[in-house]
Amino acid sequence: MYYATFSIDKQTYAIELGYIQEFAETLTFTSLPQPHGSVIGIANLRGLVVSVLDLRHRILAKFSEHAHPQFAVIRSAESLPSVKMDFEALYTSKEPVALMIDSRGGVLELDEKKLQPSSGHGSQLYKEYVKGMIELDHTILLVLDITKILGLSEIETSQLS
Repeated sequence: MYYATFSIDKQTYAIELGYIQEFAETLTFTSLPQPHGSVIGIANLRGLVVSVLDLRHRILAKFSEHAHPQFAVIRSAESLPSVKMDFEALYTSKEPVALMIDSRGGVLELDEKKLQPSSGHGSQLYKEYVKGMIELDHTILLVLDITKILGLSEIETSQLS
């Protein structure tokens, strides 16, 4: 399976490539006066209003201080037939979500059978969102579960027919 990689706080992360709509070097967004959790603002992405989520805050419980962040734009859940939105989440299924990251990486093909469970260190949020890890060239790549990060839940196979 193919994964898009990016870094946050000098750690390399990956998300399944199928969830990524695009990477944006810049994205002008309006900050929310009272951010709700990790959702820090909204942006206009070619006519669509998208929520901007600080991924560093979501997985590490601290806000980004990066002067020039980049963004990974996640496809709308509506365009992904295998997921549905959690009604209590702030996001709608009709718009993509922009994740604030430090820098983008590349695309890797990973054998999911080689993924190991994440280590026992880190915050509870971190443990909740990391699906697994794999060692690549003397560095640890953490694979994120984007469905949990965005409050998505799996639709049972029987509901898809």
